[in-house]
Amino acid sequence: MPKNSNTRPKKKGQSNGNHRKEDIRSVLSGDDCDSVIADNVSVTSYNSSAKWEAGSDDLNVGGAADDCNNEDNGCYIDDFEGKLLEAIDQTSGKSAKTRQMGVEAIRKALITRFCFDFIIDRKVTIGDLLEHSVKRKGEELGSAAILSSVVFITLGASDESDAMFADVESHLIAAVTDPSVAPAVRSKCAAALGLGYFITNNGLDSIDSVMAVFQSIFGASFLKGNGAIPTHTAEISSLHASALYSWTLLLTLYEPSAALRLAESMSKKITELLDSPDVDLRIAAG
Repeated sequence: MPKNSNTRPKKKGQSNGNHRKEDIRSVLSGDDCDSVIADNVSVTSYNSSAKWEAGSDDLNVGGAADDCNNEDNGCYIDDFEGKLLEAIDQTSGKSAKTRQMGVEAIRKALITRFCFDFIIDRKVTIGDLLEHSVKRKGEELGSAAILSSVVFITLGASDESDAMFADVESHLIAAVTDPSVAPAVRSKCAAALGLGYFITNNGLDSIDSVMAVFQSIFGASFLKGNGAIPTHTAEISSLHASALYSWTLLLTLYEPSAALRLAESMSKKITELLDSPDVDLRIAAG
């Protein structure tokens, strides 16, 4: 869409402030690590194709807590942070499996507990970790994309999250637009991009272009020229749903009049997705 004063996305804080916290909390409640964005929030939602597992604490700090005085949780906290630091060190290992295990342990830890101060105190380390991890291939990249989303959510709109997103943005875009990358990984990258643009201020100048990227992805599920319904694998349909959720989320950043025009221009096409054989894509279109 043209970039002018009538169509520019809103700056953070102009509106939707109350919705943003609800959206973010809904993401953290997910239980499927295969994708990232879901249903049932005020502006947009995060379905099974876009949620991640908030499972047990991989850092195994429970045993240490038993040895601590009930009136003093310092031992428990110190052990948790110690294990978290070990997981961070693990992400620089030589083995891809070892690195991914480290990233996954950090992700689950940050979902288990709110670690804002921990990240701020180590913002350079965490930023470097994310930047290096999103340059990896395969499942490592997917895990890194999810971790970056969790970090952005934890930090919220801040200079730190802006800087971290700026470091990973181009790598996530490259992955989500690369057909040689596994659809499940692209789905996680699409979700991370959506959240990154939504939470930080970095994306306001380029939101039109990333919206076009998302549209080009889920547009592959629109009806064919002869009216036939496209046939895709479950993984591709999940990618399309993730891209659609991110597109819808970023639509809320536009001025109301511009958002309405864009939604109206796309409504007929998006309605076609209601005929998709994939339930998640139908939910996203709904």
